[in-house]
Amino acid sequence: RPPRGFNSPATLVDLQHDRALEPDMLDAFVLHSDMDSADERLRALHSWAHRFRSEHGRWPAVWLDYVCADPMVDRRERLAHEVVAMCRARTLLCLVGASFVARLACIGRLLAWHATGGALDRVEVMVVASDAAECGAVVAAVDAFNVVYAEQSSARPRDDHGPLVHAVELASATHVNELVHALLPAVQRGAEDAIERAQHVVAEAIERAQH
Repeated sequence: RPPRGFNSPATLVDLQHDRALEPDMLDAFVLHSDMDSADERLRALHSWAHRFRSEHGRWPAVWLDYVCADPMVDRRERLAHEVVAMCRARTLLCLVGASFVARLACIGRLLAWHATGGALDRVEVMVVASDAAECGAVVAAVDAFNVVYAEQSSARPRDDHGPLVHAVELASATHVNELVHALLPAVQRGAEDAIERAQHVVAEAIERAQH
């Protein structure tokens, strides 16, 4: 069935594949912007999960905030939990859509990954886009990224992700910009994959319509 929003109970079961997350076997920490399309984010995550299963013979265990974050603790404690999960993850899986690099919360978590010893060669990118034009926009946004403009265009109040914003402010602009620009080759490859996914979705829709 077509994916629904991340906060749909049915979707959460699909994401977990009926399997409890064990904290010591975390394959990926999923980083995404909730301003990008929920359908496209979920489609990208499903594509990555199926590819992981074909390579490893099992479904991946991931940290996804909508599923794993404890709603009973305050925001700052949830952020601390995220850093612990990030340190346990073998991979940082970035679902990069058009708004990803405009969100200081995303940039702050990417900076946290790097600061806690996460290597860029352990970062995987899935581009969140529905067609070639959107893929091109995502690549262009990463290529032209400057943290100064990310701060100005942040869609949430500054105190909403205070510690993450503060971490970005403490880092030099040059360091943050270089960190994001280093993702560009992976984003370009992800854009090619996203175009193939979009073409596959269109082909399936045409086939269903013909029957």
